[in-house]
Amino acid sequence: MSEKRCPGCNRVLPPDANFCSGCGARVTAGERTVLDDMIEDFRRLLERDPNNTDARHNLALCYLRAGQDDLALIELERVRTAMPDFADAYYHLARIHHRRGDLDRAREMLDAALEIEPHHASAQRLRDELAAP
Repeated sequence: MSEKRCPGCNRVLPPDANFCSGCGARVTAGERTVLDDMIEDFRRLLERDPNNTDARHNLALCYLRAGQDDLALIELERVRTAMPDFADAYYHLARIHHRRGDLDRAREMLDAALEIEPHHASAQRLRDELAAP
């Protein structure tokens, strides 16, 4: 029988683990999902070309979808550093900070996204939501 591994950091896990103690990633009950395959594919692409910002951004979106915000945050910060004018990176960082309750940082990221792309509808909706009493 193969050992159970974290889909986020590849750490070996106890057979009954539901979350990785190393990175906090949610662990499925042994079944692979399409999302797991996509994460693995994007990670492989980045092993071959660490400067592939499209793959890095898509990996971050997969992590977000999988509920692995810590890993998504790392990848989105790398995208933001490589592409400081990419509004979507700021928007998705704002989503993470919003979920974590860091509303000031979320607003900061939304302001940056909207400065780059003033008609970014998703960023505008989230900023409006954060402005509501």
